[in-house]
Amino acid sequence: MSGPPTGTGGLRIDLHTHTNFSDGDLSPEALVRRAISRRVGVLSITDHDSVDALPLAFEERVERPAPAKAAKPGAGGVNAAPAAEEKESALARLGGEIWRELRQLVVVRRIDAPEPPLIAPPQAWFLRENLKLRLLNARLALLTRDEAGYREDLRVSQAWIQRYFDARAKASQAALAQLKQLSSASVGFEPPSIADSLEAVRGFKSRRERTN
Repeated sequence: MSGPPTGTGGLRIDLHTHTNFSDGDLSPEALVRRAISRRVGVLSITDHDSVDALPLAFEERVERPAPAKAAKPGAGGVNAAPAAEEKESALARLGGEIWRELRQLVVVRRIDAPEPPLIAPPQAWFLRENLKLRLLNARLALLTRDEAGYREDLRVSQAWIQRYFDARAKASQAALAQLKQLSSASVGFEPPSIADSLEAVRGFKSRRERTN
């Protein structure tokens, strides 16, 4: 196919384009300008693993309206200009509708903390298994009254969840809250004393001696 397909009313459509944010050669702005010059009314940017080009393309499309279509030779007359204006207004309405729809698909937010690193599925499996082992070690340390080891295992588990998992997910937040609650609990153990028992025995002996 030599160019983008043509839809109803001569509207050109291109649903597979790449920018230099992926493996394309053109910037988002240059891609939009080329699409306008070729009278492409519907343009889809399909970069690999990236949506960074979309805001730039949207901004370029809004600031640069599509050029008016030149009238064919011999087709001039009273109805030529209104027909061109009507078609241009239809393209503008279509572009506005596409812009409103796409604005709902793209969310720009501020990230105060770094994104969790992407790890391969086998590494993710080992990460979960190591996290389970850390929690089991914390349980054993609690049973053996090893407070230092118990708190260290909980601290490492919290750090791993915050680094390798999405801290905004409900499951991650629930796990972090539970680990924080466990870390704040006191696990100190005071062994029983026989001082009270010895004192009772001494009292009994002294009373017995006085009786005799």
